Amino acid sequence: MEEPNKFTTERLKNRHGKLYLDYIQHAEGKTIVAPYSARGNDLGCIATPLFWEEVNGNLRPDLFTIPTVLERIKKVGRSFLTF
Repeated sequence: MEEPNKFTTERLKNRHGKLYLDYIQHAEGKTIVAPYSARGNDLGCIATPLFWEEVNGNLRPDLFTIPTVLERIKKVGRSFLTF
């Protein structure tokens, strides 16, 4: 793990202020996923937090691929992460 002081895979609740990464839930067909993580599909879609004003009938998963989310972060920042 590249940031052992920030992240852990320890399942117990005593994580000492670290963010828990549940990598098992990132497998194909799983419904629980962390923000900005890759989804299990061929499009390279990313689980992307949205602002309320972006939630509308025009949303499609293919709008949030690796390249488009990287560009989005450059423009609007990381709307969910604060560490």
